[in-house]
Amino acid sequence: MITRVEELFLKLISSAVTGKPSDGISLSAEDADGLYRLADRHDLCHLVYYALSEAKIEIESFQVGSLMEQKYLKAIRRGARTDYAFSMAKELLAKAGIPYIPLKGVVINKLYPERWMRTSSDVDILVRKEDYKKAVDVFGGDARFEKGRECEHHYEFITEKKVKIELHRALMDEHDYKAADVVDDIWKSAACPVQGGMEYQMSDGWFYYHHILHMLMHFEKGGIGVRFFADTWLLNRDASEETRKEREKYLEGGGLARFAKAVEQLSDIWMNANRPTSPALLTMEKLVLSGGIFGTTEQRVQYGSQKAGGRARYLLTRIFTPYKRLKLIYPVIGKHPALTPLFQVVRWFRILLRPRQSLAGDEIRTMIKGGKVSDDEIKEMRQDLGLL
Repeated sequence: MITRVEELFLKLISSAVTGKPSDGISLSAEDADGLYRLADRHDLCHLVYYALSEAKIEIESFQVGSLMEQKYLKAIRRGARTDYAFSMAKELLAKAGIPYIPLKGVVINKLYPERWMRTSSDVDILVRKEDYKKAVDVFGGDARFEKGRECEHHYEFITEKKVKIELHRALMDEHDYKAADVVDDIWKSAACPVQGGMEYQMSDGWFYYHHILHMLMHFEKGGIGVRFFADTWLLNRDASEETRKEREKYLEGGGLARFAKAVEQLSDIWMNANRPTSPALLTMEKLVLSGGIFGTTEQRVQYGSQKAGGRARYLLTRIFTPYKRLKLIYPVIGKHPALTPLFQVVRWFRILLRPRQSLAGDEIRTMIKGGKVSDDEIKEMRQDLGLL
């Protein structure tokens, strides 16, 4: 069973996203405090405040009301800054003659009643692998963009207003999903709506497939926010039967059909202010609501342990970091692989000396603890979703 605050939260998000009135809601000072904390964990305070304002429901606590209003105004500013950063990036790529495909939030935000409602932490843009170095040089040579991290499949650039641009040469950073194998060839089906333009649009089938795959990545890492479910509902709201069948082909091909179906069912239930009944959806609901947008260490350990075949095996993967992951932490070993054992030891000392600043250290400390959802519940849910 979900709590009263969680139920209020879902009803208000539904109202903000769908435009349906949030009838019959009363809000005490205690409710408001819990609602703020939950919405903040999901980066959705702005939608809760918007729905409350539209319903003319007053927040009794002045402090909570002020905090929510600040988040609401900040979301509007974030939306404007994101739009401006995206327009700068598009202009830069167009001038350089580099074809590109917008990804994730900057595409999905057009489906919301107002674009600022769909907040994003960054702007994701895909370029062809052969254009990647040129695109990196173009951004790096523009004073409006400051260079950030260089990751395995993308380069980060930061604008003056602290908006992060992620320039991708491939869609996925993870290779442990068989589903990631079918993401490499999207350019063949991409379309450019403006003749001679540089902005391409991913085909609907590929875009939806990537959306679900991105959700799975976050879900199996222990955290996925309610926002992704609102996105899913909006992507399906006006989808024709033909469109849905086309999407199913991609999802079946990547082994994501059962997971996608569960996500669609839960998003539809939430956006229509209903309650799930199946054990798998109830477990998924519990994990999503408790994990927030970034997830919890307990959930990450539970998922990792099951994928690795037990906590002992998962512990070994956290102690002995795979080369690909270690290379992201210490880029120098990409050029000098012989240094890998040395930096493996350096990482161990880092965990021992600064355990509270280390993700692996945090996970190791929680190995003996249980999460809010039992291992058996998660295993049963993963079996129902086709993830085992």
